[in-house]
Amino acid sequence: MRGVARLQAWRQRHYDSGFIRAVHYFGDGWPINCWSTMTPQQARRDFATIAEDGFNTVILVLPWRGFQVEQFPPRYEDAYFKLLKQLLKEAARAKLWVILRVSYSHHICDEARLISKHLTAGFLTDAAFEAPWLHYLRRLRRLTRFHANLYGSFICWEEFWHGLMRFTEESQETRKALAAKTGYCDFMADKESIIPLVSSPEFEHYQRFINTRLRDIFELGASQLPRLGYEFRVDKDPLHNLDGSVSWLANDYLLDSSDTRYSYWAPFIGAANEGEQLSAEQALALLDYNLGEQTGQGRDRKLIIDQFNFVDDTFKYTGQNARLALDQIPTFLDQCAEHLPRYCQGYGIWAWRDYHQNHLFNPGFHMGLRGWRSHGGVVGEGALTEDGLCLQEGDELGQDFGGASHGMHRKYKTGSAELHVYLAAPVQVMLEASLDGENYVPLMSDGGGSQHYCELPIDDPVYGARGALFRLRVQRGSGVIRSVSLFQYAYRVGIREVGGEAGPFLEPLRSLNQKLLSSS
Repeated sequence: MRGVARLQAWRQRHYDSGFIRAVHYFGDGWPINCWSTMTPQQARRDFATIAEDGFNTVILVLPWRGFQVEQFPPRYEDAYFKLLKQLLKEAARAKLWVILRVSYSHHICDEARLISKHLTAGFLTDAAFEAPWLHYLRRLRRLTRFHANLYGSFICWEEFWHGLMRFTEESQETRKALAAKTGYCDFMADKESIIPLVSSPEFEHYQRFINTRLRDIFELGASQLPRLGYEFRVDKDPLHNLDGSVSWLANDYLLDSSDTRYSYWAPFIGAANEGEQLSAEQALALLDYNLGEQTGQGRDRKLIIDQFNFVDDTFKYTGQNARLALDQIPTFLDQCAEHLPRYCQGYGIWAWRDYHQNHLFNPGFHMGLRGWRSHGGVVGEGALTEDGLCLQEGDELGQDFGGASHGMHRKYKTGSAELHVYLAAPVQVMLEASLDGENYVPLMSDGGGSQHYCELPIDDPVYGARGALFRLRVQRGSGVIRSVSLFQYAYRVGIREVGGEAGPFLEPLRSLNQKLLSSS
């Protein structure tokens, strides 16, 4: 115990022990491909900037599917574990805490693996999956336990909730079988139980089961990973009653837990959600009401809002969810310096830097040519330089992937994807690209020759069994490609732009961080 006390005292001397001010860090990628984009060298530069912006913590998402590439027996992506250790060291250099979101569901892979929803379904219906999951957590514990700047880790409700909810969409026969496999029959003490439809009044029982199951998963994980917290589901779930009315079911906030709890907030929570624009005063009232519910009116402040989404750019809710009016954000952030400490001990930003939702694995060639295949000429490891990948006239490379597994969805309703190719130096080169391996579109230059871009039409087979057949070809000239971004949507918050330039909300956020630091 004296060793633990000495470590705690050392941590408090060397790191900011006040209010947690965190950002999620994805390198040059986004959550589902970041581990193939991050490098220690870039992290060193970015972490220094994050500290300059007034933050004292970075949050890293650690996909189970990405770190553990096979479950029976467990096999691992050693490159990711090595990179995690390097990122922890770079964060320590910048005097930053690190929080790990473990068992993250989504990850773009370069090889055939059990896709995320099937891995989750296996865990929820087959006890055999518990052993490899716990093995993954124990390996994380062994790697991180001697890093004094590790603040803690947490599991998010989303990783398993969506899988349990997908079961409600199955046929009656399948829902009956799943009731036995998931433990719902045992929960109801009735072997004839069936997982109900969401539209059924019986959903109330299944919602209670989901909360019980999620708590059990968290407690199982906490038995293997010290300082593990839990991000609970804040949203309430609708219950459709027999008389046609709708009630709202709250979820388990784990108010009885002694561990650090994690949650999220956005202006839509508690709002009418009719596409309205909120004032700073309205958003602050919603914030107070919601955080009051989460903390027993401030009695349990052992809470970190790891996603404080004052701007929520989630595409599927565009035009529906309430949003904080852009001109009200500076006032809102300024007043949060008084409101947040009443209820919690920290907050986190999801997107410190705006990002393209890039569908490609290893888009910057930091992992060599992993994930890429040569389709014309001979593009080998010898074409790699310190600045990128050198392509000559006639060279062609690409990636084949299932659209949905790489984040490509019909919901964006764009009918096309944007392609941006970044060169290490301005050169005269003609590039063309295709998403079906047959119909090529020429890329245009930005004028300087260092960035080329086009729109690629998406046909239905991209979303189906065939998937995307992405090809990039040098029609004329040569050049060194630094990175490639193929995306349907760019997620924008306005703190820092995709290239790292200051956005409109950087200074208000810096001011908030300074006030929170001064009041700690």
